[in-house]
Amino acid sequence: MGFQMLFGSLGLILTGVTLAGWHPFHFNASSMMILFYLAFLSAAGFVLWNNVMKYNPVGKVSMFLFTIPVFGVMLSGLLLGESLHLFILLGLTLVAGGILIVNREPEKSSREKHPAAVFVRETRP
Repeated sequence: MGFQMLFGSLGLILTGVTLAGWHPFHFNASSMMILFYLAFLSAAGFVLWNNVMKYNPVGKVSMFLFTIPVFGVMLSGLLLGESLHLFILLGLTLVAGGILIVNREPEKSSREKHPAAVFVRETRP
């Protein structure tokens, strides 16, 4: 996992240097603290996600990735004061409904509901 992040970051740095130059931003102590905080937050998220994937089935966990954009929009509405439209609430409802549908238990067959029932097959002479 660490090598993927290392090589991915090198590719992003090369692309950034090619398109924007070596010093497109002016950093100060406050912006450096924010940068380190965001880097830590991203790394901690990947570590937690990998640990969740280690102990749980992938099919049961992966659908929760669809909540990332929903929470991003909701948090931007709360923290940044952006307006939340009806489509956002509709999207939240559809994502939550999809997660509930995927995680529901399948219905039991008639044999599983009534294990003592005996099914007799007719035989002809």
